[in-house]
Amino acid sequence: MRNKNAFDLVIYLSIVSIFIALSVSAYLYGKQLGHNLSSTGTDWATFGSFFGGVFSPMVSFVTLIAIIQTIKLQRELLENQSNEFTKLHNLQVQTFQVQESQLTHAKELVEQEKISTYKQTLLTVIAQRIVLHQKVIDRAADGARFLLTEKMKTDGLTVEPQLTENIETKESYEKKVSLFHELAIKIAITKYSSIAELDREFGLAYLKI
Repeated sequence: MRNKNAFDLVIYLSIVSIFIALSVSAYLYGKQLGHNLSSTGTDWATFGSFFGGVFSPMVSFVTLIAIIQTIKLQRELLENQSNEFTKLHNLQVQTFQVQESQLTHAKELVEQEKISTYKQTLLTVIAQRIVLHQKVIDRAADGARFLLTEKMKTDGLTVEPQLTENIETKESYEKKVSLFHELAIKIAITKYSSIAELDREFGLAYLKI
């Protein structure tokens, strides 16, 4: 806007200068040659050549200034348009990045919800296995107590093989129960990135138990 006002001022001053120069030249020309209008074609031709020689460079100069200023204004307009386009492009990129981030976050939430649900399923399976193993432990313990009681009642009764088997069974399943507890705690506190990762770790640990 400031450049446009300066351009308008230059044009205005140039036009005023041309009219002033025209008036001064006409006055000097008339004063030098007389104020009466000539009826001779040669005088008028001379008059035209005089004004053409005086004002043609001035008009050409003003035209040149106008052309230069027009080119400058067009360049500034293109620069402004380029800046606006850059700002718009950056805004679109930022908007896209925000939307992409929100979408990624939403996918992560959905995936974590699936993982959490699957965790609960696996923990339920582990709890069921612990209950079953505990029943085996209780039966082995009851069997060992029964054998000891029978041995005390009956002299010479051989119960050592069955007693040893019950004790070994009890100890073996107690170890498995302990491992299941460790696995349950690990699954509960570990953060997994996918269901496949959780399933793989559970499968390997379950096979070892």
